[in-house]
Amino acid sequence: MSEVNMIKDETENTSVRYVSFSTEFRRYDFAFFESATIDDKVVIIDLQSSHYTTVKKDELKSPKYYAHHFRVNEYEAEEIFEYLKDTLK
Repeated sequence: MSEVNMIKDETENTSVRYVSFSTEFRRYDFAFFESATIDDKVVIIDLQSSHYTTVKKDELKSPKYYAHHFRVNEYEAEEIFEYLKDTLK
């Protein structure tokens, strides 16, 4: 077996927020992780698909960004964007 060089192994307390909401066409289930280790970024995980991304709370990306990272259509990406715009203030 090859040698493993450990680079980092830390444990810390984080803030996790679970959110479920529905629109006319779809239900969304997300987990939001915040940590001092990743500065002002939030890790957003789509719990239905296990796709994730990180964003700065004060710099939301365009809906196309969310369409790509969560692998949803443009309409769903717009719904996600509108929700995040109100949530990540």
